[in-house]
Amino acid sequence: MVEVDVHGQRRSLDSLNNFRPWVLDYSIREVHLSPDSQHMAILITATRPTFEGTLGTTLVQGLKLR
Repeated sequence: MVEVDVHGQRRSLDSLNNFRPWVLDYSIREVHLSPDSQHMAILITATRPTFEGTLGTTLVQGLKLR
């Protein structure tokens, strides 16, 4: 589960395992705060198996902070 604490309030995304089937691993690449500090964008790399190895796909999750 991805959780963010902002001004004493906790916001969370559901378990990453509920987003995509057949994912081997998730890693957080970047976190961006909007200019008005009201929203956050989290860039996540999901690694999946392929016939010749693995493939990384970028997922973007938005989060309203207030």
